[in-house]
Amino acid sequence: MFIITQPTQRTAQGDRTGPACEDVDGSGRLALDEFVQAFLGILHTEDGKDEDALGKLFMRIDANSDGTLDWDEFANYMLLESQGAASIRDLESSINFDKPEDVHAPEEHHHKKIVTHISHVTLPNGADRYITSGKDGLVKVWNAKDMKHVKTVNTGKSWVTCTKWLPGTHKLAVASFARAVKIYDLLTFEQCGQIPEVEAPMSMDAWVPQRNQEVELVVFGDGGGWVRLYELRVNHSEEKHSTDRYTETEKWQYKHHSDWVTAV
Repeated sequence: MFIITQPTQRTAQGDRTGPACEDVDGSGRLALDEFVQAFLGILHTEDGKDEDALGKLFMRIDANSDGTLDWDEFANYMLLESQGAASIRDLESSINFDKPEDVHAPEEHHHKKIVTHISHVTLPNGADRYITSGKDGLVKVWNAKDMKHVKTVNTGKSWVTCTKWLPGTHKLAVASFARAVKIYDLLTFEQCGQIPEVEAPMSMDAWVPQRNQEVELVVFGDGGGWVRLYELRVNHSEEKHSTDRYTETEKWQYKHHSDWVTAV
């Protein structure tokens, strides 16, 4: 967004005065230096009002990236900026947030260290739950209606980085620095499977592919910049609460980043 503090004017003969006069070559277009000279001290942009800020604005307006601006590019940019600002004002005026209730939870139900992830799930029985996980190795389940503590699951001593609801099997996958993703049944709160040897998973997502409803796809972003995709299947020959209940197949991997992948 930018603000014009001095409007362009026309003389009685219809000649322009102001920024348009900087078109020194008469081409009907403004080059970068002409644009900067025309609007220096007139335009205030979100980046400031100096030459660098105007240069950034010039590049945003230059729709075809030919290094010059014509009237159509300038007018279209102004129109889009105006529409965008109006949409934001409408949005700001139409959204009201109620003050959250102060729900007191006994101290023994608090996480002892940083809360690393919060998510909402709907269980197969229709119950709504919030899931929180923390650096203390704990996963806590809360009733979404009254925010009362339901259960604490101790996954071990390792930092829990994220959790994800598996939509096909209706289980909760819990990733941590323990180099394994543990899978829990939120009706019994027992571990019912795991994906072993997953390198420092920092983020996770899961879905059921349309082409095969018998599997779930789980993608991980790890601490080394890698993104890995696994295909997850239920091994029906194993007992329901066996840690070998799920079998995983790595389908794809690629190093997208040089450090932690914080979201996928």
